Parts: sequence; structure tokens; C-alpha cells
Amino acid sequence: LANGGALGSVRLLSEGACAGLIGEPKHGWDCSLMVEGAFTQSGLCDLGTYKGPTIAKEAPEIFRGFFGWGGMGGSLSLFDPKRRLSVGYAMNGMHNHVFGGPRAEGIMRAIQRAADAKP
Repeated sequence: LANGGALGSVRLLSEGACAGLIGEPKHGWDCSLMVEGAFTQSGLCDLGTYKGPTIAKEAPEIFRGFFGWGGMGGSLSLFDPKRRLSVGYAMNGMHNHVFGGPRAEGIMRAIQRAADAKP
């Protein structure tokens, strides 16, 4: 998804299908996760819009530009279609954070700095 549906010279999804997966996010409250933010029609989150009691207050900053999903405990599967960047994070221990938590915060801050750096 970060590369418009292609992996090297192999097309896995059309660019239109990729755009449709993240197009027209709807903003609202997720009662199960206790977060407010935008979901796309495919169920992916625009993580830069998320806030609430179960997500780090830094989420809009550290997840700016990223779509994807996270798991209870802190795992992440994210992509930024504009910067053509994917991130996967799996921790080796559980904690009570959704979408990263304190362990992923440092990683995401470093990724944002690197992605924003001028060549």
C-alpha cells in the first residue's frame, strides 16, 4: 500500500484500489478502543487523527501521515502513502497501550525525523 500497490515491478493492487482503501475517512468515536479518530471504508485508521484515554497523547504527532492498525499491547502495522513508507513493530512483551504506547513512541519519532529529513 505504501508503494501504490506495487512491489518492485510486480503489481499487487491497482493504484485506484490503494487510493480507495484510504479514501474518504469518516471521523467518529470507537467505543471498543475508547478513541476518537478517522477510519477508512476498509477499516484502516488515519492514526494521526487519533486521541482518547487508551492512546498516547502524542499520537497525532508521532503517527502523522500514517494509516494502518495496531494491536493491544503495542504492535503496529502502518504505511504512509505520500512518503511511500511502511512500518511494522512487534513487541516482545504485553502492556496496556493501544497503537504503540511508550515503547513505540521513540521508534515513531525517529521514523518521522528520518522521513522528514532533507537529502
